[in-house]
Amino acid sequence: MTNNNRISIKGISICLLLLMSALGCQRFIEVKEPAQQVTAGAVFSDDMNATAAINGIYSQMIGGSSSFSSWMTTVLAGAAADELLRFNASVEEQELVTNAITPDNNLVSILWTSAYRTIYQCNAAIEGLGRPSAVSMPVRNQLLGEAHFVRAFCYSYLVQSFGDVPLVLTTDWASNQGLSRNAVAEVYERILSDLQKAGSLMSVSYPSAMKGRPNKWSAVAFSARILLLLGRWEEAALAATEVLDKGGYLPLPSLPQVYLANSREAIWQLVPDAVNYGYVPELRMPPFYTANVPGYYLRPDLMMAFEPGDRRRSAWVDSVQYLGTRYYYPGKYKSLSGNTEYYVVLRAAELLLIRADARANMGYIAEGMQDVNAVRLRAQLPILSGAMSKDELLAAVYRERRVELFAEWGHRWYDLKRTGRATQVLGRLKPDSWQPHDTLWPIHSGQLVLNPALRQNEGY
Repeated sequence: MTNNNRISIKGISICLLLLMSALGCQRFIEVKEPAQQVTAGAVFSDDMNATAAINGIYSQMIGGSSSFSSWMTTVLAGAAADELLRFNASVEEQELVTNAITPDNNLVSILWTSAYRTIYQCNAAIEGLGRPSAVSMPVRNQLLGEAHFVRAFCYSYLVQSFGDVPLVLTTDWASNQGLSRNAVAEVYERILSDLQKAGSLMSVSYPSAMKGRPNKWSAVAFSARILLLLGRWEEAALAATEVLDKGGYLPLPSLPQVYLANSREAIWQLVPDAVNYGYVPELRMPPFYTANVPGYYLRPDLMMAFEPGDRRRSAWVDSVQYLGTRYYYPGKYKSLSGNTEYYVVLRAAELLLIRADARANMGYIAEGMQDVNAVRLRAQLPILSGAMSKDELLAAVYRERRVELFAEWGHRWYDLKRTGRATQVLGRLKPDSWQPHDTLWPIHSGQLVLNPALRQNEGY
């Protein structure tokens, strides 16, 4: 992407942000009618402007430290689970590490507000693209699909983090004012509906030279993740198989190639620019100088989870010596610029482990072992062999997910909750602070003041 293109995208993004002024970052439910608006017709008037507007959404998602999709989810969920520790943690950061989060925690609030900010941009795009304009039908369909996909993506992190959440599906301030929380099942129904629509509208090929804009397989892959979370094993396995068989993401590339720009394994990546590349989470963790300790570093029990000879430990983990102690930190991203590596959101190895999980739950043990072995072989580990029970295979899948997907989008945190193991694992690790209600984060107290229709999660 050239600098001129980036400037154009950011310019259109400003228009989208003005479109969402009716909501604002803090007042996405209780709002006043805006005194000034940029009409959606001006932004979504033709192919070039409409495409730049959608690209502007991705720029906002990866840009800066105030977005759940730049680094916050990886860091917050990693700290809440058993992945990351914080050196010289602030009070709010320590609340994450100990799972003693208060309703005034502004870090957790960022996930809520930034996700709804992006959702509002998607709603504005869906409405703008639904009006008559000079946007051609192929471009219109692709962009509509992308907007539905990103909206589903945002809601998935909201519902997994907070439980019941309001479904904001329009830019109409009057309709959004005072919305209450929708049930988890209703939110997941909307997520799957958006993903199905996105898959039907987006093209199989990527709409740009990079993988920064999703294609049909991105929607199918993400639906596999959601279906696994919901325990719909057969559908999850079928969705993962469709992507793996038809998407061209296999065989898995070597470990150093996984996070490169347009990696064969990547199904969807966010493309940072030179300014925002420092917000990719793994590049916030290493020390700038070898004499400094990383801001976030890996817990010792995660380091012990790597088997002897696991090449992921040497390829994806770095360390530094500080005051006589060695600290290990995620080293999946190596570059100090955004030109050679993009921020991976979805990748093929996750799909193999999704399918292995689903197959194990359906009793297809040999097939599930084969999927796990495809990931283990790349790490140059011995393959699973012999007779395995369903529970033994599931335990192997969970171990593999832990060391394959560490420090990526909170997979470990959401896995512990999905599989009902959060209290077992984190209660033992954090016996003085862990409580079962900690699996859901609190809604910020400021949101409850703005909208009395919201109710706080239990225990807060």
